[in-house]
Formats: sequence, structure tokens, C-alpha cells
Amino acid sequence: MHKRWLKYPRLFLGLGKALWSRVGRKGKRNNFDVWVVVTRKAYLFKMRQGEINGTQENKSCFTRYSFGHHGCNVLGGGALVMSKGALGSFYPVTLLIIQLMASVTFLWCVVAFRKASAPTANVLVKLSFLGLLEPCLTYVLVLIGLTFTGASEASLLQSLESIMIVLLAMLLLKEIPSINFIVLSAMILVGLFFALDIHGGNVKEVWFGASLISLGMLSAAFYVVLSSRIAKEQDVFYIVACQQTLALVASILMLPLEWTIYPESKAFAALPGSLEVWGLALVSGIVQYALAFSFYIYSLKYIRAGLAGMFLNLVPVIGVVGAVVFLGERLSLLQVGGAALTIIALVLIAKNAASENTLKDYIKK
Repeated sequence: MHKRWLKYPRLFLGLGKALWSRVGRKGKRNNFDVWVVVTRKAYLFKMRQGEINGTQENKSCFTRYSFGHHGCNVLGGGALVMSKGALGSFYPVTLLIIQLMASVTFLWCVVAFRKASAPTANVLVKLSFLGLLEPCLTYVLVLIGLTFTGASEASLLQSLESIMIVLLAMLLLKEIPSINFIVLSAMILVGLFFALDIHGGNVKEVWFGASLISLGMLSAAFYVVLSSRIAKEQDVFYIVACQQTLALVASILMLPLEWTIYPESKAFAALPGSLEVWGLALVSGIVQYALAFSFYIYSLKYIRAGLAGMFLNLVPVIGVVGAVVFLGERLSLLQVGGAALTIIALVLIAKNAASENTLKDYIKK
């Protein structure tokens, strides 16, 4: 083994420098601390030389959760705009029921086609009850809140979910974010500040709607953190189908809440007759719940919950782009710059995460 090290004089000098700085100059150091520093330097050098085994597998794993999160971001951001458009013809809980009916039908068809195996009864109960948090409680609050606020306010408040996920993961799962992570997260928030035109007074003082959406984001954050504990070995579509089936039942039971807030909505007398509006509601349900949730649960198999939360910061940016396309809004040059800053920070987080995960796997070996 020692002969292999002699083949790399630069590596040898680097290790000697690390040992000198850690032990010779500072005196008392923990042996494990020195070993970690030396191992990391050795790893980084050998990675540049292409000698680390298993890097292709790690890259494949990183590609999978990147694919899942980017798919979730695009679908989630676009579906928010679609739901806002559908709320012009449906009341919130009624819209959620219609969307979930479309999503549940789609998901169980996929499960039947794939012949997915059912989890154990204990796991099935745990999985299903998470659906009460999201989409049920989350989107009841969000859709009602959307009737009191605009799409821009909702997009901004949706970015709170990622921050809540990181905080909950730190409290419940002991996932401590790194300094780089915190700095890049601050960079993301600054980018969102300009991308969503906060400095221009885009957040109006509609506190009731804003409070409902914020509570919805808290419910979604709990869903993500708890799902990361039991989603590792289960079929993605089976997980989402079970959760949303229970969410559909609970949403139907919540209809009296809608009738209390909106008395004119009783007995479905105000349902629209346009096929285009119904098509928008059904398609938005499949996009927002079936596809976006499946992408997200899939990505949780390959990434920790805290880091997963920060990737959701791209959803508000996608929402703004969707508002430009579907609602005719216009972005200023400053907003475009803010969106670019956010995307750059997300790419850097993803790059750092891939390096950290690969390094962790190598040190374990």
C-alpha cells in the first residue's frame, strides 16, 4: 500500500504539510481529526487522478435525486399557476377534491400497471397518515389562502417551506447544515427577494391569506421530514397513492368548512359547466399531486431531508415564470437577475452535496 503513495510526490508533500499544520505546529490534536484531514486530502487528489472506485455509482445516485427535484420544481411551480387560474371557477376545497380524484385515479392505474408490491400493514398506516399533512391539510390552507392573496404572494410564501424543512431536519433528525450551505441559502433568499419583487412592495398586507399559506408550508415541511424516514425502501407510486387516497377522504369531510367560509358554495350549486375549466382542474391535479409528489418522494431516496428542502427554493421562480406565460405578467431586469442568482446558488449546493456524499462513502470504505 505504501508504495502506491510514493508514486504521487505532490500527494506525499500535501499529506506532510497537513500533518505538520495539524500536529507539529498546533501541538495537541485529536488523532481522528488528523486522519479525517489527511484522508480528505488523499481523496481529493485521487479523485482528480480518477482512481476512486464507485464514483460512477455516486454520480448516478446524484443524477437521480437531481432529476427528481428538478421535476418536482418545474411541476410544482407550474401547477401553482394552474391552480390559481382554476380558483376563478371553483371554490378551494371543491377544487382540491376534484384535483385529488384525478390524481388518485392516475396513481392507482400506474400502481396496477407496474404491479407494485404492497408494503406491510404497519408501514401502510404510517404512509397513509402522512397524506393528512400533505396534500390534505397543506393544500386546504394554501388554496383557501390563494383566494385572499395573489400568485406572487403565494410564490414568495412557498419559499418558506424550504427554510422550515431545514429547521425541522436539524431539530428532529440532527442534520446540521454546513457553513457553505447557510451562505448559499442566504444567497438564494436574496435572489428570491429580487426575483419576486419584494423590494417593490409585492407582498400586500393580506394577513389572513398569508397566514394560511404559511401554516400550509409548515404542514408540508413536517410531511417532507417525516417521509424521509420511511420512504427509503417503498415503491414511490404506492406511497403517493396511499397518502392521497386518505387525503381525498379527509378533504371530502372538510366540505362543511368550505360551506362555512363560502356560504354560496353549498350543494355544489356553483360548479362551472365549461369543459375547458374542468380540464384545467383535472390536469392540474395530476401535475401538482400525482407527478410532482412522485418526483419528490423518489428524490428523498437519495438525499437527506434538510438538503431536499433547499432545492424547493426553485419552485417560486418557476411560479413567476408560469405567471408570465399564463397570467400575462412581466418580469423586470432586476427580477431576472434575482432568478439567475437563485439558480446559481442551487447549482452550487447540488455540486457541494455530490462531493460531500461521495467523500462520506469513500471514508466509510
